[in-house]
Amino acid sequence: DCQDLKEQGNIVDGYYLMTTDYGLERRVFCSMDIGGTVILRHSRGGLDFNRNWAEYKAGFGATGASTDLWYGLENLSLDTYVNSGTATYTLRVDLTANDGTGFEAEYANFKVAPEVYGYQLITTGFLGGSAGNALLSIPDTSAGNMRFSTLDDDNDKDVNGHCPDRHKGGWWFNACSDSCLTCPMIPDGQTSADLCTSGLCTGWRTLGDITFQNVMMTIIRN
Repeated sequence: DCQDLKEQGNIVDGYYLMTTDYGLERRVFCSMDIGGTVILRHSRGGLDFNRNWAEYKAGFGATGASTDLWYGLENLSLDTYVNSGTATYTLRVDLTANDGTGFEAEYANFKVAPEVYGYQLITTGFLGGSAGNALLSIPDTSAGNMRFSTLDDDNDKDVNGHCPDRHKGGWWFNACSDSCLTCPMIPDGQTSADLCTSGLCTGWRTLGDITFQNVMMTIIRN
């Protein structure tokens, strides 16, 4: 994985072709400063993340080093849950605001369960970071232990509607969420008050109405 490549002296961020311990070959985008596998890159003006279940399962995104990507729920489950052995993973979230300010958050023992469990998000808790804990903030909006939902496969707990349809992105919605890193980016110069009633855009509620130019999620083997 990316941690192995870092330990071998690789220092350049980018895509690497690797074979997993369980025999699958895949191209992975590595963030070499932390030795992590990038599972989400989402930038303003980039890809549309309002996709169906099959696309989120398989993963999507272009091959360039600066382009958006989604690693794939099946890859995440295989790496962190099915074939992880004794390895544990930290989830790191990096958020860059429209003014260039950076924020981060980390979560312990991150796993994604197999598809039969709806690719449920599992973590033992918030480790800290300047972004605050929007992922697990309060019970009815926490992504913890939630199944993934997409525009064609709604697994959220919102009794009044369909979270992915309303928020225009796939996510571990509850009813709905204080975080959504696949929801649409707000154009530069706008604010969430203008266009994002009730979090209908890329957001991290513990940062209030701050809007973002790019966000990234990375898993790091411990």
